[in-house]
Amino acid sequence: REIAEQEVETLRAKLAELEASRPAALPAQSSTDTDAIRTKLEAAEAAVAAKQAELERTKADAAAARAEAERRMAAVVQRFSDDLIAKSDELEKRVEAVFASEEKAAAAFAE
Repeated sequence: REIAEQEVETLRAKLAELEASRPAALPAQSSTDTDAIRTKLEAAEAAVAAKQAELERTKADAAAARAEAERRMAAVVQRFSDDLIAKSDELEKRVEAVFASEEKAAAAFAE
């Protein structure tokens, strides 16, 4: 993109130089040179516009990819969190069952 912009600036400078140095009655050769430079300038400007459009598409694609990655990461974190909570609940139930068994054993031993 930078190279294309530099080329556009160079061509604009050449065009301005040619137009400034043109005599009132233009010879055919000078007009042809000016037209050729103008054509190159237009092509270079079109190339810059195309690169800019490509850059914008790339930015949009990157933003969409980033949003998808964030969505996936949030889903993974949520599944991990849900799994930890479920395991914690299961562990709590097991601990309660062990304490209940110990209380029953202590009560049976006390009799």
